[in-house]
Amino acid sequence: MGVKVDGPLEQVAFLNRRGIQIRAQNLKANLPRAEAHEIDQALARLTGIGRTGMGTLFKVMAFTHRDLPAPPGFEH
Repeated sequence: MGVKVDGPLEQVAFLNRRGIQIRAQNLKANLPRAEAHEIDQALARLTGIGRTGMGTLFKVMAFTHRDLPAPPGFEH
């Protein structure tokens, strides 16, 4: 068929591989404290583990042509 499946990965692993921590730091760099705190809260929710976190609740998959390399975040 020609399709390759990568994943599933937990959202926290995928986002960490894609550099979410550095991206959040860059976003916060010149923001007032209150706005930077909002980014911290959103980051904690997206990558959190447990009842209030989405990090293990959601999974990520990629479907590509079998001849293509793994998409970013799915490298082995």
